[in-house]
Amino acid sequence: MKTTLLLFSLFLFSYRQAPIDKLVGKWQLQKIEMKSGKILHRDGFDFVNISKDGISFYNGCNTCGTRIISIDDTCIILDEAKEACTMRYCVGPDLITINYSGKYELHDSLLIITNAIGKEYLKRQK
Repeated sequence: MKTTLLLFSLFLFSYRQAPIDKLVGKWQLQKIEMKSGKILHRDGFDFVNISKDGISFYNGCNTCGTRIISIDDTCIILDEAKEACTMRYCVGPDLITINYSGKYELHDSLLIITNAIGKEYLKRQK
């Protein structure tokens, strides 16, 4: 009986989806709810690609990328010290530095990341 229970537990553990697997894919930033209460609607300019190795994103002006330090069931930590971006000059009323590190919630095709900026809402792209 113990052997059967052990084998069943190992089987379930081996089929548990890793947190990164749930997040891999292309996402589009929908809006940012700033801690100040201001809401920035991004109108489809910001695209985020998450892979097992890293994250890259385009903000309508520059393309940036960095590696993922860790992802667990509730938190994404990026290597912000190694972030690299193109250096185009961008002008806009809502030009901010977006940080995709933080606690996250995944609801079907909606990813919500909460950090020092506020809440970032991303929708999975097909």
